[in-house]
Amino acid sequence: MSRSTLQAEELKRLITHYQIRDSVINTGIDAETREKILRRARDVGHKVYYYKKADRLMSIARQSIFRAESNGTDLPSGCVWWAGSLDQARGRIGRSWWAPKG
Repeated sequence: MSRSTLQAEELKRLITHYQIRDSVINTGIDAETREKILRRARDVGHKVYYYKKADRLMSIARQSIFRAESNGTDLPSGCVWWAGSLDQARGRIGRSWWAPKG
């Protein structure tokens, strides 16, 4: 099994872990509403695109979305773009963002 596959599986495991943890912590939400939220949240991480190194993930995600639209298809809900390190990361409103390897 490749390293990127292992990392993607670990990311999925962590997402599930925190979904369960958050559902237990958020006891102020009634059970029916909590179940609806968890049902929708299960899609997160369904498809993980991993890059060892990338300039910016937002531009990669946009390209994937535009490519799918031009092919007349949609990307599945809950796609995650993940990089081991980012070289030209930016935060909101173009602010600098430090994203070291790891």
